[in-house]
Amino acid sequence: LPAETWEEHTNLTVALHSVGAEAERCLGNIIQAKIYCSTVLQQKNVSVLDTMRVHSVMIDMLEQGNQMKAALGYCLDALDTVGCKFPRGSMAQSLHAFAAMKQSKTPKYIPDLDTVDSLVLMKDPEKQHGMELLEAASSSAYFSGNKMMVFLLCSRRIKWTIDYGLHTSSPSAFAGLAG
Repeated sequence: LPAETWEEHTNLTVALHSVGAEAERCLGNIIQAKIYCSTVLQQKNVSVLDTMRVHSVMIDMLEQGNQMKAALGYCLDALDTVGCKFPRGSMAQSLHAFAAMKQSKTPKYIPDLDTVDSLVLMKDPEKQHGMELLEAASSSAYFSGNKMMVFLLCSRRIKWTIDYGLHTSSPSAFAGLAG
């Protein structure tokens, strides 16, 4: 596509590149899929929400290549873009997990059944995207053996559920914290 399409038809160009990335990933053309993804991610005028599909493609490719630590790192980088930051080092993760565990013992943090029943559905598309990234990161953290990060991600999903509403990944977050 000509370079000017990014300015003149941003949404259409993002959609075409996203479909291209998804199709190439399905066909096993990883290099071409990465090219489509990186082209979208390099654009300054593309919103965080518009990058959601290419983030999913990149995460899927890393996970399918059994690169769970790289997938986790990618998810954490993508979460940074929506203002959801996590510590990267194991010591910092342990300290944050300890603080989250201490906080989780407060009644406000673990809601009772009536509170859960009264939760509304999450409506903010950016928060929904964040929850999808949190869920993907949880999976990558689990399969890479990073138990502290699994706990931190699960805790954040519960906090977002309480603060912003129910999401399709909310039940697994509550189950993960209980287990």
